[in-house]
Amino acid sequence: MRIGRLIDLIGEEAAVALCEQLAGRRLYIARRFDRAEIAAAAGEDAAAALRQHCAGDRLDVPPSTRIARHAARRKAVDLLRRGISVSEVATATGISRRMVRYLAGTKDITPAAGEGDGHG
Repeated sequence: MRIGRLIDLIGEEAAVALCEQLAGRRLYIARRFDRAEIAAAAGEDAAAALRQHCAGDRLDVPPSTRIARHAARRKAVDLLRRGISVSEVATATGISRRMVRYLAGTKDITPAAGEGDGHG
């Protein structure tokens, strides 16, 4: 399962909690019964959402650093789409200005005036 899909299904907070506690594990998502490990790590709602959408699948739990990085990039794209400057996005997300400019280019987002030239 892709990280973005995991976040979409159970939310960023639950995804981070799940990955912090169960990183590197392969979990089977049972069709009828909740995984006590998932519920304990990410909450009952997250376990129920995974069961509803992924029953019968296996989940390779990524490291929490990958979830955090992915979430920061998603937040950066959202802020860019709202017209926030590259510098402000970099500060708000902890991502380098270079990466923010890269994300702006790959997601067809135009940085605020004066921000894309590396001088702002």
